[in-house]
Amino acid sequence: MTAAALAGLAVAALLVGWRTGSTAAGPATIRPGGGVEVSPAAPPPRIHPFARQPRRKPRPALPSPTAPPVVAEGFDGCDHGYGEDAEICVPWRFPPGVRDRCRWLSARDYPPLRVVRARDRHGLDRNRDGVACGRGD
Repeated sequence: MTAAALAGLAVAALLVGWRTGSTAAGPATIRPGGGVEVSPAAPPPRIHPFARQPRRKPRPALPSPTAPPVVAEGFDGCDHGYGEDAEICVPWRFPPGVRDRCRWLSARDYPPLRVVRARDRHGLDRNRDGVACGRGD
């Protein structure tokens, strides 16, 4: 049997609703080795008993959350207390053995960073001018 004949048989099965032992037919599938497989018809939808109680009022919707989720500080491994750009990531923990953190940051192309939220957790702003690893630090 040719592929065109198989496709025609599948279409005929869908249109006529033919299936052995049943008058209902679902979607047909053409098998790779040849032949047509007709899926059984989908069962009718089940209507739950509570759906037949039109006098009951639906429950009011819950309010949408207004506050953003609280994420623990340092969760992403970054200390966001430095720099105004959210993409700047000063490490929450510097690698073991790093003594001069400003030199370590400078070697990785970090510019002098502004201290934000008045928090200098790493002590990078030694002269307290609001710029971490800047002149005089």
